[in-house]
Amino acid sequence: RIMPDGIAAANQLGLTNAVPAKASYVTDGATRNVKIGNRTVYLRHAGPSVMAWAGKSSAPVVQALRWLGPQASSDTRVAATLKSKLPDAVKKDLVRNSAGLPSWAAPVVRSLADTHVAA
Repeated sequence: RIMPDGIAAANQLGLTNAVPAKASYVTDGATRNVKIGNRTVYLRHAGPSVMAWAGKSSAPVVQALRWLGPQASSDTRVAATLKSKLPDAVKKDLVRNSAGLPSWAAPVVRSLADTHVAA
């Protein structure tokens, strides 16, 4: 299984202007470089707590929050951006699986869990 790394996810969600220098993903396999055509993709091993999100619609949000780190919980722009950009189904998935998030991410998830989105 693979998922985009945090910087790519944060960029796609509009949470940062930072752009990854090269294609990078996390995997539950071994860390390695994979050549695809004329591009090299970096696959970095990630532990079970990260890879538990693989296949979930909220995985990019979790990856972005992990990349942003604990300061994301106090940045109101992060919650506002996610609230405006995420479809309700992704918000519901995030709230439903919030027990698997770092504790500092709770304020961001709570801000997404308004009355019409609660799981």
